[in-house]
Amino acid sequence: MSASRMIFRSLTFVIMLVAQVLVSHALPFQSGDVLYCQSIEHVGWSFEDKELTKYILDPFKIFIESEKDILMKGGSLDGIKMQVEFFLPNKIIAKSTFDTLVLNERELVYAMALMGKGSLITAECDVF
Repeated sequence: MSASRMIFRSLTFVIMLVAQVLVSHALPFQSGDVLYCQSIEHVGWSFEDKELTKYILDPFKIFIESEKDILMKGGSLDGIKMQVEFFLPNKIIAKSTFDTLVLNERELVYAMALMGKGSLITAECDVF
């Protein structure tokens, strides 16, 4: 095998390898994306009532404004803005003073804790 043919095959292999790495690390969540979410469960707890309350399962949207900020619109989360702390392929973790949101691929968990009460929402989300 000639040296030029061996170099060509080596370069072809390297290009294919780099292409696979780039595709496998593509970010499905990007700045400007809008995620459409449907609540699966929404519960709250209050020490005043001493009971678990189930709420209406509202659809809502998450606007990824940047890799540092998200904004939620619709349902009981309308107007909540959070700072992104962790932005990786298929994963976002965002927080504000009393709230935490974890999005792992399509699965979302949102939790809010205040003095004497808290809330938990689970949802499935899709990027459109």
